[in-house]
Amino acid sequence: MKGMRLLMTLLLVLPPLFFGDSLALTNEEATDILKELIKTEFKILEIREAPLEGFWEVVSEIGHERMVIYIHKNLRFMIHGQILDRQIKKNLTLDRLKDFRRVDPSGLPLENAIPMEKGNENSMYLLILNVISVSSSTKSLNRSKISRLFSFYTL
Repeated sequence: MKGMRLLMTLLLVLPPLFFGDSLALTNEEATDILKELIKTEFKILEIREAPLEGFWEVVSEIGHERMVIYIHKNLRFMIHGQILDRQIKKNLTLDRLKDFRRVDPSGLPLENAIPMEKGNENSMYLLILNVISVSSSTKSLNRSKISRLFSFYTL
C-alpha cells in the first residue's frame, strides 16, 4: 500500500519537473476556448500564470480593446471579471490592462505632443494632435474626423 502511495505521489510531482512549461495553456487551446465567449475576431496577446491559483491569465485584443480572461487549468472554468487583492488593496486585472496600454514613445510623433501628468510619478500621458485637412466646402466635421483629431497614450 505504501508503494502504491509513493508511486502516485511521484506521478503527480515529477511531470512538472521534467516537462516544465509544456503543460502550459497554448495559444490554440486558449483560442478555441475564447471562441465560445467572443463571437468576433480577436487576437491573443499573452498567456501567463494568473495571480489566482490554478488559473491562466489570457490577455486578448478585440479591435483596439483589450480584455483579460482567466481560464482554469482544467480548462472547464472561465472568469471574465476583475481580480481584487484585498491584502494589498489593488485591482490586479486593471493593473494588467494598464501594462498593455503603455506605449514606447520613440515611435510617436512627439512634435505634436502635449505632455500631461497625472498625480502618480510612475505614469506619463501624452495627447498627440493629429493634423488632418478639411476642405473649405465642408462646413462641419463628422464624428469620425473628430475622433482622428487626437490620440491619447500612456507611457
